[in-house]
Amino acid sequence: MLGIGLLGAVPGHARAADGGLDAAQGAIAGGRFQAAIDILEPLIRQQPDNAEARFLRGVVYAQMGDTDRAIAIFSHLTENYPDLSEPYNNLAVLYAAKGALEKAREALLRATELQPDYHTAFENLGDVYTKLAAQAYQRAYRLQGQNERARNKYDVLSELLAHPRGAAGRTAGAPGPDPDHGDAIPPPARAATTGAGTACLALGPMDATTREEIAGWLGDQGIAFQDHVRESRRPRAYQVYLEGGANPRGLRDELSAHGVKDTALVTSGELAGQLSLGVYRQSDSVERRLKRFAELGYDARVMTLYDETDSHWLVITQRAFDVPAFKRIFGHQAPQAVACDWQPGQAP
Repeated sequence: MLGIGLLGAVPGHARAADGGLDAAQGAIAGGRFQAAIDILEPLIRQQPDNAEARFLRGVVYAQMGDTDRAIAIFSHLTENYPDLSEPYNNLAVLYAAKGALEKAREALLRATELQPDYHTAFENLGDVYTKLAAQAYQRAYRLQGQNERARNKYDVLSELLAHPRGAAGRTAGAPGPDPDHGDAIPPPARAATTGAGTACLALGPMDATTREEIAGWLGDQGIAFQDHVRESRRPRAYQVYLEGGANPRGLRDELSAHGVKDTALVTSGELAGQLSLGVYRQSDSVERRLKRFAELGYDARVMTLYDETDSHWLVITQRAFDVPAFKRIFGHQAPQAVACDWQPGQAP
C-alpha cells in the first residue's frame, strides 16, 4: 500500500464551489505541489469549512512526503466530516506506509462501513490483511526454522505483495493514469544483469545500521553490489510566524491587545525581523495555530524545519539473487528494478 492512485471526489454536500480548486487540481495533476499549496492555504484560511480544499491539501502533503502532516489533515477531516469515507481510506494508506497496519485496518473497516461499494477501500483492506498474514507466517518461520509450511505460505504472500496486479494502495484524491488499473509497487526482478542501462535491483532507502546488516548478508552470499549515499532532508518541526513588516514590535503589541502574548521577535536567521508564533512538531498543532490567527484576521505562515540525514542504498549488480531468501530475513526492504547506472533521486 505504498502507491498513490487517482483523483477521488469528495461527496457533494462537503464541497464548496471555488475556482481556486480547479487551479489547485491542475497543479497537482502537473506535479506542481508547492504551487497547489500556495493556492490551497489562503483558500482554506478564507473558507475553513471548505472540505474539498482541505482534502486536496492532505493529498498534496502526502505526495510531497510529509506523511505526518497529511495524517493530521485527514484525521481532522474524519472528525469534522465523520460520514466521509475517502479520508479514512487515505489515512489507511498513510498508516500502512508507516507500518501501522492495525491502524490501517481500522480505518479501512470504517471506510467500507460508510460506503459499502467503495471498491478501492476493499482492495486496500485485502492488501492490509495479506501483509498481516505474511508477517505472521514470517514470525512462525523465524520461531521454528524447520516450519516449511509457514515458509511456503510466506513465500506465496511475499510473491503476491511483490508483484501486485491492479490498483493496490490507492489514495483518493491523487493523480494517476487510470482509475481501475495501475501498479502500486514496482515489480522487482529476480535476475539482474550488469552494464549501464540494463536491469539491476535497488534496495533502500535505509539507515547506516540496516545498510551494514544487508551488506554483510550480501557479502556472505557472494552477491556483488554498489554503495550509494544520498543526503536527504526530513521534516523536523514547523515554525509558525507572521511577517513583521516595518514595525514588528508594534505588531507584537497589537497581538497582545487581542490577548495573544505567546509570541517572540526573531532576531537572527532566515526569519529575522519576523514574529514567531511558535515551533511545533505535530501538524495538528500547526493547524490549530493557523486557524486561531485566521480567526483574528492575520495571515500566519509556516516554515518547515528539516533534519539533514544520509540515506543509504545498495544496488545489486549480478545475475544470481534469491529474492525470496532475502525477503525472509529483510522483509521490510522491497527490491525494485532499476538501470545499473541508476543513482538515488532518479526514477526507477
